[in-house]
Amino acid sequence: MPTAPQRVLYKQVGDEPPLYFAEAASQTFKQGDLVGIDANGRVVILVAAGSNWDSTSGTKMLGIALNDASNLAAASATKNIGVQIVTKDTPISLPYWSATPTSAEQQDVIQGKVFVIRNVSGIFVCNADTPANPVVVVRNTNKDYAATEQYVPVDLNVTANLVFSN
Repeated sequence: MPTAPQRVLYKQVGDEPPLYFAEAASQTFKQGDLVGIDANGRVVILVAAGSNWDSTSGTKMLGIALNDASNLAAASATKNIGVQIVTKDTPISLPYWSATPTSAEQQDVIQGKVFVIRNVSGIFVCNADTPANPVVVVRNTNKDYAATEQYVPVDLNVTANLVFSN
């Protein structure tokens, strides 16, 4: 049983090829992190560590980074980041999390429930603590875990604040 949220490695869904975008300055995201796009069309981390991403957030979700950022001193027109685009039909999987671990157990996950996303120390999670302005809906619960197991991966669909909303 995990004792903390674990980074969920991205697995490609469907046949959509990745798209490539220039990297913004000072980015440190990792492969598999959720990314957005800034006003100049460059890839940025979706939300800083310790913050929530919701339907009122300024940065719209672009997708999932397919390679690590380079932490460039200045934005680059030549350093491209591969991104698997996320639309409202793209399933993603994130750990179910709460600041009070016993409030984020497998038994608390309900199909159809809505949440926001949080960046917890560089790990993106489905935040059970903040239901206001939701952006993801639970599509499937994982029955492979015990009812009281914490930080279980949850299958989600993003419902708002996307660059490509199809």
